[in-house]
Amino acid sequence: MESSKGKVDQNVTVKANEFERDGYDFAGWNTVADPETESGTAYAAGDDYKLTPGEDKVYAIWKAKDDELVYDANGGTGTMESSKGKVDQNVTVKANEFERDGYEFVGWNTVADPETETGTEYKAGDDYKLTPGEDKVYAIWKAKDDKLFYDANGGFGEMDPTEGKVDQRVIVSDNEFYNPGYLFVTWNTVAEPTDENPGEEYAEGTDYKLTPGEDKLYAIWEKNPEDTYRIDYYVRRSEDGNYDNGLISDTKNPSDYVHETDEEVWVRTTEGIIGSTAKPDGGYKFIGWYMYNDLPNTEDRGDGDGGYSGKLVTTDLVLSPEKIASELEALFPDGIYQWTAFEARFAPSDDTYNAYYVAEAGGKTTNPMDTDNVRSTEKITGSTAQPETGYEFDGWYVVKKVNGVETDVLIEGAKEQLKPEEVIANLNKSENIDSATNVVCEQPTYYTYEDTTFKAKFKAVIYNITYEYRLAEGVEKPANWDALVTELATHNRTAMSGEEFMCPDLPTVDGYTFGLWNMEKVAKETPSTLGKILNFFGDVADFITGKTDVRAESQKMIMPASDIVVYSIVTKNPEQLDPQPDPKPDPKPTPDDDDDDDDDDTPRRRRNTPGNNDNNNNDNNDNTGDPQVLGDKRNPADDKAVLGAKRDQEEEKKVLGARRGGTDDNTNTSRIIVLLIAAGAVATLLVTGKKRKEEEEQQ
Repeated sequence: MESSKGKVDQNVTVKANEFERDGYDFAGWNTVADPETESGTAYAAGDDYKLTPGEDKVYAIWKAKDDELVYDANGGTGTMESSKGKVDQNVTVKANEFERDGYEFVGWNTVADPETETGTEYKAGDDYKLTPGEDKVYAIWKAKDDKLFYDANGGFGEMDPTEGKVDQRVIVSDNEFYNPGYLFVTWNTVAEPTDENPGEEYAEGTDYKLTPGEDKLYAIWEKNPEDTYRIDYYVRRSEDGNYDNGLISDTKNPSDYVHETDEEVWVRTTEGIIGSTAKPDGGYKFIGWYMYNDLPNTEDRGDGDGGYSGKLVTTDLVLSPEKIASELEALFPDGIYQWTAFEARFAPSDDTYNAYYVAEAGGKTTNPMDTDNVRSTEKITGSTAQPETGYEFDGWYVVKKVNGVETDVLIEGAKEQLKPEEVIANLNKSENIDSATNVVCEQPTYYTYEDTTFKAKFKAVIYNITYEYRLAEGVEKPANWDALVTELATHNRTAMSGEEFMCPDLPTVDGYTFGLWNMEKVAKETPSTLGKILNFFGDVADFITGKTDVRAESQKMIMPASDIVVYSIVTKNPEQLDPQPDPKPDPKPTPDDDDDDDDDDTPRRRRNTPGNNDNNNNDNNDNTGDPQVLGDKRNPADDKAVLGAKRDQEEEKKVLGARRGGTDDNTNTSRIIVLLIAAGAVATLLVTGKKRKEEEEQQ
């Protein structure tokens, strides 16, 4: 500043301050430099100052500005208040309140990097003189020890970390991990790089700057499809080299069946396993799938002596992928799978089949069923068909499927006794290849037998029913006789034994009575030996019981096992309103005469003799009152004299065709004796006849 000029003792005006001082404010003028320590006169700009003979000087008086010491984190985090004061005043350096990951605080310095520039160190509690300029101290940090870690990321093995300091660069190590099924590609800061989070790749041997946080690199792998493990499947073999009787499905072509097969699966998974299905030969059963491998916690299959054993996995025919996977996952919890084998075992089955012998209507069989093992016919015995009365054997049939439909097929030449060899020849069966042998071309075949039904069929013997009208002795034919006979012939028919049938209604002819229907058996002309015996027995029985004919109590009859004649005895009795039981007819039908009169031209014709009919009238009685004369009207009391009525023993003999009783009181006893004798004879004949028949059949 220029001085203020004037004369001694002259007043001059004090100028305004033109000086500056960093960190200070101008506070006025004074005749002393430090008014706080010495006495002087203060002047303000514009005041008068009287010049003196001596030195005239005024000093600028300065007031220090407020100032602070600032603390810099220098890479750390956090905040700290500055230390307040005045310029050129001392303040106390504070303790560090900052933090920095991976670093330790070592002190304060007026420079940020004491290693590259010079500064003044301060520690907490030191004095720091504030300056007119910037007052700042930097936190000085020391990097901590740090490591770069390596993660196998699904692989196996161990690697040492790379050591260094935080923010220091280190060399990335080469991969030392292994991962079955995979190949090492590179290192990455993320385990699974994606488009959204690709991470940062580091190749082996490149630099990596350690950070305050965790430093880790992940091994990145890619699948190696050539790294697989094998699963073997096979049928058990005995020490002689033969397999069990069964096959397993081929993993290469599951529709084919083989003794041994295998598959390769990627070593790190159980997905894609195919598995196998066991198929026992016919007549054999599947025991189970057994597992083997090289691990010490499972049994080894041994030396092939047939006595080795493994772990039973399942008894199901199908060894499913799911079942295999569960077993492998239990064996290899680390997820790295190794060779494993599964063995299928088979054994003879206890399955049986039945040969059923059934009889259709009209007979029965002696043996209803044979049972044997499906691979055997040793227990087949056959059966014999036995027809019932009124039926005859019609043949043995076997039930076969023809075009998918069950059909009864006749067994040619089979007689009532179905022989074992005939049964065996017609059994339902399947041809099987014996898979136990090792050489396919030498494998023999064998049969397994299945349930088979044999049917004995019978056919009803059809017998003839012939209807006849038979004239009682001495009765002339009615005028319409031929028409009656012709109409009656239309009712002739056939029927089976035991069949119930109705007889036709009896006609009404004036002057004639048609008696109730009677049945008469007609023997066959040439009966068999057995038939002769049966006929003999029947005749004896009829004789003993007095039932050589069957009389209908109504129009309904039951067909016997023979041809029959059903006849009605015709009498001439105009006064008889209701038919009476008919007399026993002439065993032979009344023959036709060849003239036109009403007699039958036989010696048995009644003659008009004086002792018989001498009244010269045209009626048929002799006017003697004899109740035995045909055509005479009689009282009910005399009813027994009519032809066909039941009479006492002596009277009955007098009427042609009447039913007769016993001849005396001891007749029943005699019949019983005769019956016993006849029964013994018939039994002997039956046994003899049966043996002879069996001998004929065997020939």
